[in-house]
Amino acid sequence: MTGMMVMAMLAVQTPAGGAAPQDWQQGLEYRIEARLDEDAQQLEGRARLYYRNNSPDTLDHFWFHLYLNAFRPNSLWATTDLEAGITTFQDLGPDEHGFERITSMEVDGQVVNLIYPFAPDSTIVGFALPAPLAPGQSLQIDYGWLARPSSVPRRQGRAGRQFDFAQWYPRVVVYDDEGWRRHPLYRAGEFYGEFARYDVTTEVRDDQVIGATGVAVSGDPGWADAAVAGTGPVAYDREWYGSLSGPPCIERSGERVCNEFPAVNLPAEESLGLLEGNGTAPDGWKRVRWMAEDVHHFAWSASPDYIYEQGAWEDVTIHVLYRPGDEESWGSGVAVRRTATALQWLDSIFGDYPYPQVTNLHRIEGGGTEFPMLIMDGSASQGLILHEVGHIYAHGILANNEWYEGWLDEGLSSFQTSWFNERSGMGPAAFSGAVESTVQRDLDGVSEPVVLAAEDYTEFGQYNAAVYRKGSVIFWMLRALAGEETFTRILRTYYERHQFQHVDSDDFQRVAEEVMGEDLGWFFGGWLHTTGLVDYALSEVSVSDRAGGGFRTTFHVDKLGDLRMPPEVEFRGAGGETARVRVSGAATHGRHDIDTDFRPVEAVLDPDGTILDWDPSNNGWSQARFGDPLRTVGLDAPLRPQAAGRSNVPVGWFPLAWGNDAAGAVAGLQFRRSVMGLRNLRVQVGLPAIRFGDIGDDSDVFDPGSLFVDWSRRGVGDAAGRLFEMEAFLGEGRGLARVQHSRTRTERPLGGASRTAFWGMTASWVYEPDYVESPAWTTELKYGGELFGGMERRSADGAAVLRTVVGVGADTGNHRWLRLALDGRLTRPLGDGWEVENALFVGGALAPDPDRLERGWNGLNAPAERQFFLSSADPWQTTSMPWMRSAGAALDDEGWTSGGGTLRGYHPRMPVPWLATLGVTLRAPEVALAGVELRPLGAVGVGTAGASDTGLLGDGELLASAGAGVELGLPDSGWRLRLDVPFWVRHPEAATAPGPDPLAFRIQVGVLSVR
Repeated sequence: MTGMMVMAMLAVQTPAGGAAPQDWQQGLEYRIEARLDEDAQQLEGRARLYYRNNSPDTLDHFWFHLYLNAFRPNSLWATTDLEAGITTFQDLGPDEHGFERITSMEVDGQVVNLIYPFAPDSTIVGFALPAPLAPGQSLQIDYGWLARPSSVPRRQGRAGRQFDFAQWYPRVVVYDDEGWRRHPLYRAGEFYGEFARYDVTTEVRDDQVIGATGVAVSGDPGWADAAVAGTGPVAYDREWYGSLSGPPCIERSGERVCNEFPAVNLPAEESLGLLEGNGTAPDGWKRVRWMAEDVHHFAWSASPDYIYEQGAWEDVTIHVLYRPGDEESWGSGVAVRRTATALQWLDSIFGDYPYPQVTNLHRIEGGGTEFPMLIMDGSASQGLILHEVGHIYAHGILANNEWYEGWLDEGLSSFQTSWFNERSGMGPAAFSGAVESTVQRDLDGVSEPVVLAAEDYTEFGQYNAAVYRKGSVIFWMLRALAGEETFTRILRTYYERHQFQHVDSDDFQRVAEEVMGEDLGWFFGGWLHTTGLVDYALSEVSVSDRAGGGFRTTFHVDKLGDLRMPPEVEFRGAGGETARVRVSGAATHGRHDIDTDFRPVEAVLDPDGTILDWDPSNNGWSQARFGDPLRTVGLDAPLRPQAAGRSNVPVGWFPLAWGNDAAGAVAGLQFRRSVMGLRNLRVQVGLPAIRFGDIGDDSDVFDPGSLFVDWSRRGVGDAAGRLFEMEAFLGEGRGLARVQHSRTRTERPLGGASRTAFWGMTASWVYEPDYVESPAWTTELKYGGELFGGMERRSADGAAVLRTVVGVGADTGNHRWLRLALDGRLTRPLGDGWEVENALFVGGALAPDPDRLERGWNGLNAPAERQFFLSSADPWQTTSMPWMRSAGAALDDEGWTSGGGTLRGYHPRMPVPWLATLGVTLRAPEVALAGVELRPLGAVGVGTAGASDTGLLGDGELLASAGAGVELGLPDSGWRLRLDVPFWVRHPEAATAPGPDPLAFRIQVGVLSVR
């Protein structure tokens, strides 16, 4: 499988396939000695670095990364974390944090003074060179250091006697055509390194078992003693790079060649003075010498508890190290087979794996991190192994700058993992999570460019979403555009041309353009460096007979969104025939034709959903007058959100029934339609009422029926956070219309506390007072309206909400009024599923005396329906609920909804001019019964209110109630039904079931929308 690697030591050669824009890389060779002192929990190291300046520039400074210094207080990692409320490394004590301390530094024998340019962060260290380093010149740097991983793992770490040395030595900063890439280490973003030869000798306690980059050319890494029974001879690959003694030899693919090309002798072990004993470790210790070439990093891990298993994929040796207790999840060949599966898959899409081995070991931390020839994993899941081994290709061999263009490795490895899963039986679902979350973030207007310095993302979640998920989606879209065969050729050409080189987005774009034979600047420029939405509309479709037979269909594709992605259009015939055409998508209003042997009867734009077009409502055409192939009609589940996605526009219907005393029983239908949950329409149609038993015998009113319409439209992209809502009702003796516009801003793109400003207008008309009930309404023929506005503040977790609203209104009943209300809620968990909710409501109305009597400005002068209610929202707010809105409705006396006072047990239709209440609800853990979620509760309330016109309450009376109840709901439903039994009510004459006794059986039913 593997061809011979040609080592370019220090002087880098131009790759086959033509020179890249930067056709040079610096030349490095590390010689390192390291001793792990477990008692001190630290490593002592000494290194000699040979560095050749292959750039066209003269260098006057030199820089190293000291990555372990990120895992300590006051590093840029720790202080940036603090901005997000994360104290992981800022709180570590002197025995817990990591460090990397330079103890000596000489350049060509001269001591240099160290510079820490980002102090107090010390993850970058450098110095002025004693003499400028001209192009083509080399230098030698000798340095010593002490290193300790942190006790809290993050890639690196230590626990007991296990040490994960993901970072551990001063690593040279990359110098490329942008200059020195001095970049401190942050939580977001990873690494960028120079390709080098590593010659590393590790000295550890003699019972330690080691996994590392490279091959163990001498010494015992402990694998044979740690091997499971039946492992057989351990494959060390000691002569992969050459022989240590005797004639020059090299062993590849099971064949050993001596005394002829490419056989070589490895250099003798160069002593740096740290490890004593003339090549022999002290008693109780051992030394292992490792070699690795064409790698940009060297990592290792050691634990005396490791268990060893071995396998191979073709001529690549697989080493697996796992811990006791992992026997079922890692052992018995599980991790070996999964690693081999990953190599087989990755070879099929990239090309040959060029290294002698891959080591897969169980690290301290969960998740996984990749290094050349080594992956450190928190589990042996196939997906994690695929992702991390994929990084050996994408980043290890194709060495992109992870902290600036992480999509080239994190996005690519996420993509190839999903591609494997797609091939292995998941189908399109393998990509759907990343695709739909990317579209949703674009709709929410929170997307940030894919190519961006990692620390410049507004928060860590933004980095992950852009680099991992959207990066993966970009490769997925390119595959759809190119076709799988052509896309695979792109990957293989990119890999062949650029292995063991620094790569960037331009390199990948050039290869893609070459293989596809077209300019892709619009694709990479738009999708990597900007954000926006894709929205195309199919319009003006016409079908005509074609001379000579067949049919010609003319159609337009309108570009309504920000980003371009050539859409495919599928035309369908009555007999199931299909034909597709892809159009460029560049024109604002592009005209296109397609010739078919069948007459198209419908068409769908983006039938496979591969261009991220977000709006399906404009993607379909049908020759039927009201047809739409993307519209799905069926029986609705009215208590659950509609399953609206990019592939359909659901329309659901559901039968309803209600009644009232004025007209009788009503049969009705509810219709709902949703476009991606962003444009929602709900219509309730009530048929003419009929008298049924006692229902409707209180009046001779003829009810012609009713209509309720609720429509909302959320802003998307740049307009995200804006919401326009409209409600209109006509029937049951009144009309009501409300329009509201709101705008929500959050502290952070992915959440945080929010602030919503809203404003709007309500108009009301009463044309048949028999339907409206006193005292909740002032029963008179009239029309009027109210202007309102307010603000809602909500905590990041939604546990605290404070809403204020002010309204001014008037009606033809000679009423004018001013209303102010404050509504607050605080929910706190108590542990084990218990929680307590505190609900505050304060409201007051002022109005002049419409009859110019002696009451002056007083809330009682306002119409009853614009006053406040002890245990429910006002009648204007309950108009959308047919079971509450009219006199004699099913929940007329017992039903309530949020938006008013919180005194359960008091009559929900009793108006008062002002009101202040505090309700406390204690909720027990939720239980599921027959598919219904139930949550027992207890509730108490206390408050005071202004005198009611009913005479039942005096001004400033103390009000209080207590009871128990239960909340019921369906999983994934936005609605809850709350049943309260407020068994004690002070002033029971004002209760739901009025009577003389404070203690009595009462019931109230709350219909709640849960945000």
